[in-house]
Amino acid sequence: MNGPYPDLEGFRARSVKGARLPVVLDVTLDNASPQFIYQRFRERFGNAVLLESGKGGRYTYIGLAEQARFVVDGDSIELPDGRSVAGDPFNALRELLASETVIANERVDGFCGGYVGYLAYDMARHIERIPALTVTSPVIPDCHLVRVTSFCEIDHESRIARFVSSGTVDDEADALYRRVCDDLTSMRDAAFSAQSSDGVRTDEASTSHVVTGHIGEEQPMKATSSLSQSQFEGAVRAAKSYIRAGDIFQVNLSVRFEQPYTSDPLQLYTSLRRINPAPYMALLEFGRVAVVSASPELLIRVRNRVIETRPIAGTRPRGANEQEDERNARKLSENEKERAEHLMMVDLERNDIGRVARYGSVRVDELMGIERYSHVIHIVSHVRGELADGRDTIDAIRSVFPGGTITGAPKVRSMEIIEELEPQRRGVYTGSIGWIGFDGNAELNIAIRTIVIVDGVAYAQAGAGIVADSEPVHEYTESVRKATAALQALSEASQ
Repeated sequence: MNGPYPDLEGFRARSVKGARLPVVLDVTLDNASPQFIYQRFRERFGNAVLLESGKGGRYTYIGLAEQARFVVDGDSIELPDGRSVAGDPFNALRELLASETVIANERVDGFCGGYVGYLAYDMARHIERIPALTVTSPVIPDCHLVRVTSFCEIDHESRIARFVSSGTVDDEADALYRRVCDDLTSMRDAAFSAQSSDGVRTDEASTSHVVTGHIGEEQPMKATSSLSQSQFEGAVRAAKSYIRAGDIFQVNLSVRFEQPYTSDPLQLYTSLRRINPAPYMALLEFGRVAVVSASPELLIRVRNRVIETRPIAGTRPRGANEQEDERNARKLSENEKERAEHLMMVDLERNDIGRVARYGSVRVDELMGIERYSHVIHIVSHVRGELADGRDTIDAIRSVFPGGTITGAPKVRSMEIIEELEPQRRGVYTGSIGWIGFDGNAELNIAIRTIVIVDGVAYAQAGAGIVADSEPVHEYTESVRKATAALQALSEASQ
């Protein structure tokens, strides 16, 4: 184990008054899982946030959630200093981030500190004029971000647990350095302490048997749905009438499942991450609201002014064996309907990024690749561009939010139709979860395969892309299939 970096002499040399300089402490990672470290942080420090990269991702972040927060609730914006203001929340967030200056530490590759949390789907109402036709249930903030300046970064490639902490440099740089090093030591000791006290089992062997496939007699589905199958199929037919009329080319319609859940959200997260490991997983506990996510889809990544998105559109079930799985993947990649739907989404994302990108910089790095998850197979592409001069990360988020794959094309008209055909506002579902850094970098998922717990009730939602030749019964079946992992996790974690 190395000592803190930079050392005191280096900290003095690099410090700038009024700026943050992260200090890091690297520790070789033993067998402690991210959710175990999260549990220890929660016990020791009171609250934590977890953003985990599974299924091939490199970095996982377990942060200490500070009292300072940025919350949007209707027209009211709560700032970290406790003041409530009105106005454009995206501009308010931009000003908040601009008030922090970070000095680069070359060992911190990614998140250097900033704000972590969610932007609900209804943040779109602060971007576009969407009619208010449906009820808001449950009532939660449109945005909830907490400031994180001390955290553990797990590098899955090097098997290093990197503890990072920073404070704003003042005239007492030496005293600040000692406080930051104390924070690093406290996090290290908490993360690698041997004993867990709250009874939540987080090791891989602790969870019970998971039934793959459909929820059946072994794990009966206890959830109720916002739409019956016949009601959902009716909504699909209504959407197709809008497509025939030329209003839209595609729209994403969803169904919500809900059931009581009073167990620990960490237990639910542990179940979901094992059943459905995904690149963009998250666990947030914000008072009466908890968010558990295992999303496969990236909405936006901004790093060094390069913007990336990975649209997912096109779905088939996993096969019962390797041969059937390969056959389903081949049928998906060769299906003209699915290919046309996916290309439409790629074009939409190119246009969204193009609004804030340097002219000529937008390109498709990967087109229609196949990715496999626990219950479904998806078509995935990768689009990137470079931020234009005079544009920033907040501009990029506004431009792509909410994602086209979970709204439709054209996006605004699709959102109007979603408002008409779905019985409740979506809340966190199809919004975004992730981090926005003080340095202008960011990474946000699309909040699908996500469970939201509010006041002892768990909500899981899933949908399907509707196009001109969609079969209503097939779209309902696909939506239920996408919700299966979340419902299985709820059943398991409730036992």
